[in-house]
Amino acid sequence: MLKKFTLMEMLVVIVIISILASILVPAVLGVKERSRVVASKAEILQLVSALESYNAKFGDYPPSTLKELSLLGNKINEGNESLVLCLSTEMHGPFFEFQEDRLENIDLDSRKANPTKTTFKRNDLFEWVDEWGNPYIYIHYRDYQPATQFKYTIGAEQAQKETVCIPQKSAKTGNYNGHLKFQLWSVGPNQTNENGEGDDLVSWVLSKN
Repeated sequence: MLKKFTLMEMLVVIVIISILASILVPAVLGVKERSRVVASKAEILQLVSALESYNAKFGDYPPSTLKELSLLGNKINEGNESLVLCLSTEMHGPFFEFQEDRLENIDLDSRKANPTKTTFKRNDLFEWVDEWGNPYIYIHYRDYQPATQFKYTIGAEQAQKETVCIPQKSAKTGNYNGHLKFQLWSVGPNQTNENGEGDDLVSWVLSKN
């Protein structure tokens, strides 16, 4: 014979389930967030390797602006767009495999020429986004000084806004990080640009580890 639960017993069960959920859900979300961080760190190292291979072939790293590629951009996400165009070149490349699900055109801009001979057949100026959907920030060392301000579209989808990004100096030496190379970083889990500080995931630290 089936036992009938009283209202009090049912309320106790509901409370217990709620308590367990409040413990387990944050733990599961925490694991997912940590896996995103690990994946982004690995991807930054892959991009660094691709940039070094590009430099070995062409004697320079991709520029921070589209102007240096003889393209007219809207000055938003340009370092990232330049990086994508250069690393996807058919000349001695491509140097990096850009998967479609992580290519975005957040600022809806396009190119009228193909100076880098990119493998992409569409004219969109794509950005390569991190695990949180934000474009990686890329700055060539030529633009360290005088410090150039670069505009990037950063933030959760409902709160995306143009953010000014600037090259970061070492607090210890006062020199720019990535001396004579580049700076590359993800704004990380909090989806807020801190110019290489806070929870930003940065190439100049990961490359040394």
